[in-house]
Amino acid sequence: MLEHTQPTESTPQKSALPQTNPHEEERQRLLAFKAMWKKSDHLAAEQVLKSMKTAHILETQVVLCDYILSPVLTPSLFGIPKTTGYFTRMAGKAVALELISASPRKEIIPLLLRILNHKEPAFAELASKTLMSFGKDIVPELVSQLSVNDHKRVVWTQEGYLRLITLVGKMKDNCATRTLLEAAQGVLITPLNRVIHPLTIISIATYLCLFFAIWEISYLKDINIEDSVFAGLMGTLTLAAPAVSLLAQKSLKKQRNQIQRTAIDALAQVCDKRVLLDLCYMLFWGKNPDRVAHTLFALLPTVNSQDTLLLRSTELRWLTASLSNSYPELPDFHLRVVQALEHLGNEESLPVVERLTTKGASESVRAEAKRILPVLRERASRQEERRNLLRASDVPAQEYNSLLRPAQATHEDSEQLLRPMNGEE
Repeated sequence: MLEHTQPTESTPQKSALPQTNPHEEERQRLLAFKAMWKKSDHLAAEQVLKSMKTAHILETQVVLCDYILSPVLTPSLFGIPKTTGYFTRMAGKAVALELISASPRKEIIPLLLRILNHKEPAFAELASKTLMSFGKDIVPELVSQLSVNDHKRVVWTQEGYLRLITLVGKMKDNCATRTLLEAAQGVLITPLNRVIHPLTIISIATYLCLFFAIWEISYLKDINIEDSVFAGLMGTLTLAAPAVSLLAQKSLKKQRNQIQRTAIDALAQVCDKRVLLDLCYMLFWGKNPDRVAHTLFALLPTVNSQDTLLLRSTELRWLTASLSNSYPELPDFHLRVVQALEHLGNEESLPVVERLTTKGASESVRAEAKRILPVLRERASRQEERRNLLRASDVPAQEYNSLLRPAQATHEDSEQLLRPMNGEE
């Protein structure tokens, strides 16, 4: 008798196809990309990059960074490429940088810094975002790149150096405060501080040539036309070269000022209130008071009651002096300063705040001045009490004639002087 068997569910069989290793597949595509790059077949290289899913291997990321940094040798006319090879290669570089930014490794940070210095703004922006993904661990490396004293630094261009300063500010790490402050004050050695413009050397060489021409002509009996033209040309260059050199120095000064403004903006992003003392000096004496005012506008709300001694009397006077200036881009700047005076002000700030209660720039400033006026008066009275308690130490030494003396001299009899009870004569 046949037994009734229930149909059982058939288990799916495993595929007999071999499982491919993702790293091995990445290496194969990397080899194909390098072959296409070597043949200068940029369109095929771009297709290989698009077929790549990941770029986890260090070798892959290094090769892609080298590809991005490689120059584009395409003939051009007035800066416009003649062929589409330029655009094809730039598109391939964009794909390569996106692959790197998906999972960057710390070993390629120096290469990413070079990409940050790239002349293409889109590449530099993506490199900046990739560097930010490492967090604050790379801040010391970025800070060291701000000074030309580091032998491992990148040879920065003006645009790349500005991007580096902005990136350091976005990290919001207090360890970069001092370096950014030095850059803002113009005392940090930047790439522009060590530039000796070629026109300065040309000016010196031209003066030497003119001296040589005059010396030659003075010893010639018959002056021909060539010597006259040579002397006239040297004289013209002698007069023109210093003028051009001055224009070049003016351009360099403008670039330095741009670095200082960018560093001041980066300080606002770091938001470290320890720089308030230096910012007050720069607000009063610096060359970029408008940018300093923006940074102070961001830092003053961070002041609290524990920062009473953060500013000295001199810097506090410079801060209160800014209440006499107007900042159209910051309509609430005076209000921020008055609010900060609640914690930073002293008895010297009292007359300024009293004047603002009636002559403030706005109703909100006048109301705030009236609110903090009792606080400043109480602080001023406490300072006066401390001085009174310590005043005895300031009294000069009294003269000998002012010492106490008896009202009149008396002559006591020696017999009336006190004697011990059991004393013997």
